[in-house]
Amino acid sequence: LLVERSDFAAGTSSRSTKMVHGGLRYIGEGHLGITREACRERDLLVKHNPHLVRPVPLLFPAYRGSKVPLWQVRTVLSLYSALANFRRSSRFRMLDPREVAEFCPDLRREGLRGAGLYCDAQVDDARLVLESLRSARAMGAEAVNHAEATAFERDQRGRIATVRLRDTLEGRSLSVRTHAVVNAAGPALDRVRGLDRPVERPTLRPAKGVHLVIPRHRIKISSGVTFEGRDRRHLFVLPWDEVAIIGTTDAFSDEIDEPVCTIEEVHYLLSAANEAFPRAALTTNDLRSVFAGVRPLLADPDEDTPSSSVSRELRIEKSPSGLISAAGG
Repeated sequence: LLVERSDFAAGTSSRSTKMVHGGLRYIGEGHLGITREACRERDLLVKHNPHLVRPVPLLFPAYRGSKVPLWQVRTVLSLYSALANFRRSSRFRMLDPREVAEFCPDLRREGLRGAGLYCDAQVDDARLVLESLRSARAMGAEAVNHAEATAFERDQRGRIATVRLRDTLEGRSLSVRTHAVVNAAGPALDRVRGLDRPVERPTLRPAKGVHLVIPRHRIKISSGVTFEGRDRRHLFVLPWDEVAIIGTTDAFSDEIDEPVCTIEEVHYLLSAANEAFPRAALTTNDLRSVFAGVRPLLADPDEDTPSSSVSRELRIEKSPSGLISAAGG
């Protein structure tokens, strides 16, 4: 039985960058194991869910003085291909400035040294959640939304034996007997841990990612394109049907239920996009919508570590009462 406090996919699972990516940038952080696993999982999702997960080409340009020079782009993509066991999905090719201009005419040409063209994948994230639920139900599971876990009750051995639930639509309460309880609450993981015992040290330090949605025609792209922000972070613009998604910021956030997009974050993304695509001259008038999702990152012992450098690893913990918590990832 899966119980969801809000609606299915109401949180990060519908507010992502709509990518199933192989973790190219994690190579720069030294997280090679995560990149290898991400590539494998991406390829499995493309294979088994072709109606939801589709390959998308990505352009990785390099400029004079950019954070990643052209020779490093080639090196990183070669390592990326090796970590994916040289599968077809990991193939890439290098483009010279003329080929880049033909491929993406709106991209800034001043100082352009070339680019790497590789492949990742896009997904309708909310639909993937619903398809997973349908598959689980077909195999005998059940899922209930608008059902919030409010308390745990223990047996004589101190093990969790009952979960108290609240129907948030009708206000009624009920109890469910359990054999095992898995806490997979994403950014709200520590909130659920608090139902079991006081949380002395948070497991997570959530980080917010803001995205902008603009009309597709405002930037002429036939693929996704990476570009740098003023702080040299790598950002994306990605085609998505008749719109394009620009993202994403990466900053720690205390708000996990309804993360807001500030005007400063909007201007940061617009400014970076306009520098990368000067002919677009984007303004806030071009915005179709904005949205933000929260990454359930593991808390780093060093509080000065920026959120973009925090490990994306998954950690599974089991409390003395038997509560299994899946954190991070």
